[in-house]
Amino acid sequence: MRRCLTVPFFLAVLISISGCSTRFMYNQLDWAAVWYLDRYFSLTEEQETELRAAVDRNLEWHRYTQLPRYAEFCRQLDREAGGQLTAEMMRARYDEMLTFWDDFMLHIIPDTQVFLVNLTPEQIDEVVEKMEESNQEMHEEYSGNTAERRQQRRDRASIRGIQMFTGKLNKEQKEFIKASTASMLDASEDWIDNRRMWQQRFRQLLKEPPPPHEFRAELTELFVYPRNAHDEDYRRRVEYNLDIFFNMVVTLDGMLTDSQRKRMSRRLNNYARDFELLAAAQ
Repeated sequence: MRRCLTVPFFLAVLISISGCSTRFMYNQLDWAAVWYLDRYFSLTEEQETELRAAVDRNLEWHRYTQLPRYAEFCRQLDREAGGQLTAEMMRARYDEMLTFWDDFMLHIIPDTQVFLVNLTPEQIDEVVEKMEESNQEMHEEYSGNTAERRQQRRDRASIRGIQMFTGKLNKEQKEFIKASTASMLDASEDWIDNRRMWQQRFRQLLKEPPPPHEFRAELTELFVYPRNAHDEDYRRRVEYNLDIFFNMVVTLDGMLTDSQRKRMSRRLNNYARDFELLAAAQ
């Protein structure tokens, strides 16, 4: 699996909504991207200027070419949820969303390469240190907890993600979600191991950069196709969990009340409208 999605209805992965409008959040992505990277290493004034220009270029491309696809994606989800939803439909929407991500990553790879090869040794050391700190935090948060606590976290995340679209769920709906997530296989340890292996390859790429064409190929493999490095056992467990997830969404869709269904439809169409307005903005 390319990215392990645990929030139903998929749209939550496309945007980060924290009480702010989609359009407001999207229009702040340029400085947010620079701010995020600045947390990993100290940018020089020249690097920050070049990075902001690269972010702006890629956001302009994304706004005019990708957001219309996202809008249609939302409307398609709404149409399918209002009819006879199937696990196959959910698989198709899931694959479509992964395509969105891959297309975006493939587009930014050239600018990412330029940025990375110009990092100083000191900045690379900062990145490595931050990654190690992040690994330790992840290990303590996931592996350091009991299976029961990890299950509780999955339940809360799933319920919270669904309620973003449907509003408050009733007891029966929540219990169904918990029963579904309880039947999933716990792949936390393997996920962390894969993350560590990915970071090791990334660290080696930065510290021992190969010729430009090889650098580009490895960077693409790391950022666009990381699942190629996953072993067959891990892939099988991920697919098993995805099947449970898709069927959970389908069954839950049939359990929604009229008010929940209307709220979800309204939310999806609001997102679609926001994406269309952003794409049309000058």
